[in-house]
Amino acid sequence: MRYAVIFVGVCVFLFSSLMVVGGLAGGKILANLPFLIFFALATGGGGYLALTNWNKIKEAKYQLQEKKRLQLIKRLGGRVSAIEVAAETNMTAEIADDCLRKLCINGYGEEQLAANDSVVYVFDGFLSEDERKGSNSLLDA
Repeated sequence: MRYAVIFVGVCVFLFSSLMVVGGLAGGKILANLPFLIFFALATGGGGYLALTNWNKIKEAKYQLQEKKRLQLIKRLGGRVSAIEVAAETNMTAEIADDCLRKLCINGYGEEQLAANDSVVYVFDGFLSEDERKGSNSLLDA
């Protein structure tokens, strides 16, 4: 659906741009002023429509990828290296390292140094079933 809206936005942008150029090329700018204003606004509207929907698609893809990474981290026990994430996904080790580092910067985990001097990313937010059952309400504290 969003791709259709992007297509419509691009078509409106292109058509309106051509109409503005044609209106300016006619030479009678004052006579064509309402026409130029309408199509200039339509050009802006078409561009806005296309760009905002494109950004929404990119954000949705990023959120889906982040969810998949978190599911992988959970499956691997909350302690992963960039190499492990790269081996389980279609990411390179460098991209996996950047993604894991961003999660740590956002406060979801921390970087630790393993015995072999490699970086291990630790995400303690995953609770075991016993920890979930033994939790208390925040209001009881």
